[in-house]
Amino acid sequence: MVAVNILSLNTINIVVYRPPHTKSEDFYYILNKVEEFFIGMENPNPTILMTGDFNFPFLKWKCNSLDSFNGCMSEYDVNINASVDEKMQFERLSRLAEQYNLIQTIEGPTREEKGKRSTLDLIYTNDIGNFKEIGVYTSCMSDHHIIEITTAYNPKLKRSKDDSNGSTSILRNLNFYDEKINWTYINKRIKEIMWPAMLENNTMLELFVIFMQLLISICEEAIPKKKKMKGKKQPIEYQK
Repeated sequence: MVAVNILSLNTINIVVYRPPHTKSEDFYYILNKVEEFFIGMENPNPTILMTGDFNFPFLKWKCNSLDSFNGCMSEYDVNINASVDEKMQFERLSRLAEQYNLIQTIEGPTREEKGKRSTLDLIYTNDIGNFKEIGVYTSCMSDHHIIEITTAYNPKLKRSKDDSNGSTSILRNLNFYDEKINWTYINKRIKEIMWPAMLENNTMLELFVIFMQLLISICEEAIPKKKKMKGKKQPIEYQK
């Protein structure tokens, strides 16, 4: 478990990993530490983010996204066997979440292997209004999916003057996890660039700007944009 108190955002970020076949005494120790952290919170109560791979494959999550987003409710999957000890661990986690008004926000699945789909990675928060969009994307590097959340945080960041062309925002709006991306075509386009000619009579900064312009052009051509929510009153949009 790792817990970080981000004072500038009045946010506590807790990351938990519960390995498969964890015994109750080990998981309860972690939950006790989490509760100690909660008890020590100062007023005004901060936003809590508790995330991690909890490895409860015997749970199914269903979210209400018709009129408003109020988190996800769990139920046991009758097709998956779970020990009494494992169920007790989840019940203890649920009681802790309820005590501190934490809502689970991931419907899943977050892991797929050999046709089996399960929601192992969970995200709890006491400020659901802070979440504007949730995306769950498959990854070519792991059997766990990537979870991406857009929040209402507005930290004071110093923007780089070198990003005057908005390259960062352009790339952030592209869905690099889309399964239909033709990476072979993208690699081919990059290899076709006359790199030696670019090196002539250009400074390092100029080369970087040229490189970013070319890269953005290729990405915009070959990579689809992320889906966006329409209107502030719409429920959180899940992308899978």
